[in-house]
Amino acid sequence: MTRSSILFSSLWLVSTIAAPALAQSPVSSAAPQDSTLEGRLREFVSCCEGGVPYGTAHAFGPKALPILAQMLNDEAYRKHWTWIVTTIGFVGGDESFEILHTFLLDRFSGEVGDAVGALAGTVSVMGMTRAPKAERFLIERVNPDAWKDVRWSFSPHQPASLHVLLSRAAINGLSYLGNERAANVLAELEKRPYASTQMANIKEGIRRNLEVGSKGWDEYVRGISNR
Repeated sequence: MTRSSILFSSLWLVSTIAAPALAQSPVSSAAPQDSTLEGRLREFVSCCEGGVPYGTAHAFGPKALPILAQMLNDEAYRKHWTWIVTTIGFVGGDESFEILHTFLLDRFSGEVGDAVGALAGTVSVMGMTRAPKAERFLIERVNPDAWKDVRWSFSPHQPASLHVLLSRAAINGLSYLGNERAANVLAELEKRPYASTQMANIKEGIRRNLEVGSKGWDEYVRGISNR
């Protein structure tokens, strides 16, 4: 399985912390049946089972964000939430981060069941928003203890175990920034990780952060989409 075809699921959360899914080709070559922005977004997120194509998602632009935010509050879109949060991240910017932050920390309390994949994926996707607040949030959240404010749970994991898993997702998200501050945080984590299970994410994060920094974000993410 390549990085461009990784899918989020509950099983994914239990076994590993992976990067957001990127499609290798457009979602569909057929013309949309609904020409409105809401209609096009609905069709788009419903057809992303193979991953989210960055170029198409980014091109929706900020006007799509209020509609996508509404979808995250609508149980009818529950099975598409993973693709919706990824699309929001690919649109990018401060508003994208705020929507993802609300979904992650304010939307749920108690057991979340199969929504866990979208929630954990949200953490990694935050780094793709390129928002200054995302950088500050992710740096803080590489520490598992920072996740004690999470009000939701996932029954296969005790809270401490879930907090470590979310911290690993934060390391992934941080690595998408491709900047010196992220590099410094990751280097310190490599010397003194909060948990041994973070180490694989740290090493991959160091490599990814360097690649993003050297290529630039657009070139990096489009290159992944085409692998």
